[in-house]
Amino acid sequence: MNLKINKKIRYKFLTLTINTLNINYKNIYYFVLHNTILFTYLCNVKLKKDVLEVGRLKMEVGRIKILNLEL
Repeated sequence: MNLKINKKIRYKFLTLTINTLNINYKNIYYFVLHNTILFTYLCNVKLKKDVLEVGRLKMEVGRIKILNLEL
C-alpha cells in the first residue's frame, strides 16, 4: 500500500488525531474510504476503542474499511 496517497489529507487528520487522543505509537490504522486512504492513526492497543469510535463518526460519509498493520 502506497503510504504517500493523499499525503496532505493523511497528515492533516493524523496530526488532529494525535492532538486529540494523545496517541502512543504502536499500531497503524488505516481508515479507507472508497478505496482512498483518508485517516492514519498511530495508536496504542489500549486506544483501539477510541479509534473505532472516531471511525464510526465517519460512517455517514461512506463505508470504512479498517486495516491493522503490525510494525
